[in-house]
Amino acid sequence: MRTRDGGRANFTRPGLAPALIGAAVLTFCASFVNDAGFFAVRLGVTVLALIILVFAAQGGRWIAATVVAAIAVLWNPVLVIPLTGPLWMALQFVGSAVLVAVGILLRVPVREDGRGSAG
Repeated sequence: MRTRDGGRANFTRPGLAPALIGAAVLTFCASFVNDAGFFAVRLGVTVLALIILVFAAQGGRWIAATVVAAIAVLWNPVLVIPLTGPLWMALQFVGSAVLVAVGILLRVPVREDGRGSAG
């Protein structure tokens, strides 16, 4: 990514790819909510949310980290929170929108050597 003056940008958006993948999984697999295969959806969303959480913590974006941690807890396949019905279906799309928003808004500073996030 370059700045307008041709220099290198001083930030990256490392959470964008996992956020978009997680949002796609939530959106396209919403019909599996009551199916046994939803365990894999929960697992995938939780892992992607935890990846984004690490990037948010590296960037010092604690509000984003808190929101993504809530997603990781709600979709946790090991300690399942018993949500069902229209509320759980609506949360699939709310979670999708939140992941996209965090992925777009999360900016992590680049280290001085230009190879990743500052930390």
